[in-house]
Amino acid sequence: MGTEGHRVSSEGFQDTVKLSPAKRTEMLRLLDNHARQSAGAPSKREHDRFEYRAGDVPITITHPGGGTGKFIACTRNLSSGGMSFLHGGFLHKGTHCRVVLPKRDGRETVVLGRVAGCRHIAQRLHEVGVEFYEKIDVREFCQPTAAVTSSSDSPSVLVPELEGLALCIIESPSERSTVARWLTSSGIDAEGVDCLGAAIDKLRKLPFDVVLLDTSLPEVESGEAARSIRAAGFELALVALIDEGAEGERLAQGCDTVLGRPLNPADLYTLLPTIMIKRSADAAGEPIRSTLPRDAGAFRLLKNYTEECRQSARRLREAISKDDRAGALSIARHLQSTASGYGFAPLVEAAARAVDVLGSSEAMCEAEKRIKLLASICQRVTSDPPAQKAA
Repeated sequence: MGTEGHRVSSEGFQDTVKLSPAKRTEMLRLLDNHARQSAGAPSKREHDRFEYRAGDVPITITHPGGGTGKFIACTRNLSSGGMSFLHGGFLHKGTHCRVVLPKRDGRETVVLGRVAGCRHIAQRLHEVGVEFYEKIDVREFCQPTAAVTSSSDSPSVLVPELEGLALCIIESPSERSTVARWLTSSGIDAEGVDCLGAAIDKLRKLPFDVVLLDTSLPEVESGEAARSIRAAGFELALVALIDEGAEGERLAQGCDTVLGRPLNPADLYTLLPTIMIKRSADAAGEPIRSTLPRDAGAFRLLKNYTEECRQSARRLREAISKDDRAGALSIARHLQSTASGYGFAPLVEAAARAVDVLGSSEAMCEAEKRIKLLASICQRVTSDPPAQKAA
C-alpha cells in the first residue's frame, strides 16, 4: 500500500475542478441521482463502491508517455479495489496514480493505482475511475453503509461533447425520460412529448437540431408523422426509433436514419456526432421574425426591441460567467413578459423554459443550457420583414 502518516500539504497541487464547495456538492449530487436512475443493469464491478467525499485529495500522476502532473481531486466513491473522482481534464487509461487518501482517524495513506476509465461529465469536467494495485480496507476510510452505483460502470461508452436541442417524440414515459437523460449527459438539451400534435407545437416554437421519432406511435403507420414534422419547417436530422425487422424499416420511411431497439447509450452516442449540426451561441439558425403587421411605426418599435434583445444576450452570457443565477432569472422574466407583445413566440417559449429551471432547485450547470439557448434566440430575432417567396 505505501506510507502512512499525518496530513500532507497540498501546496503545489493544482485545482483542476475549479468549483466552489457548494458547486462540487451539486455536481456530485447530480451524478448520484443519475447513477440511481441508471441502476438496474448487472454491474461488472468486482467490489462494491461506497460514498467517499474526502474533500481535496492530492494526486500525483505519471502519464503513459512520460511526464507527471500534480492536482487536487474531488473524490466521489471508494471501494476496496479502487475509487472515482472529478478532474478538470482527460486522463488516459493506464495512467499511474499516487493518491494520498485521508482516513477516518485523521491520518493519511498513500495508495498506488492506475486509471481504469475516464468519462466526460460537462465542459472540462471528467469522472476518473482508478484501480488500486493492492486492496484497501474501506472501513478505515469511510463508513460502508449501503453500496452506491457508479454511472461509469460501462467505461466503454464514450460520451461525446455536443451542443444543441433535441425533441424526443416517444410514447413510453420511462423510455422518453431515459433517452432525454442520455442526451443531457452529452450536453444536448432535450424536450419530450408523447404525441405528434404536441411535437408539432414544439417544433413551431423552438429551434431543434434533432428529432427522435418513436415508430410505435399511431401516426407513424400512415407515414403522417414524418410528413407533418417536415411540414412544420424542421429540415435537420430526423431519427426513427424502430424495432428490428422489415416492419421497423418500413415505418422509418421519411426519416434520415434509424436507431434500433432495445435502445442503448452507446448507439446513440455513436450516431449523434454524425448528424448534429451545432448552433453557436451567437448567430446560428434562421432569423426569427416578428408576426406583427408591418408599418413604419412597428418597424421602429421592433428595431429598438431587437437591439434590446442583443443586449440581453450579452448580459445572459455575462450572468453565466459570473454564476449570477438571480441576474439571469431577472433577464429571462423580462423577456418572457415582453416578447409576446412584439410577436416573437419562440423567444417567449425559450424565456419561459429558462425561468422554470432558474426558479427551481436545479444546479446552475443544468440551467446554463437553457440560458445559452435563450441567448442564442435573442441573437436571432430581427426587425426585418419575412422574405418574399419567389413567384
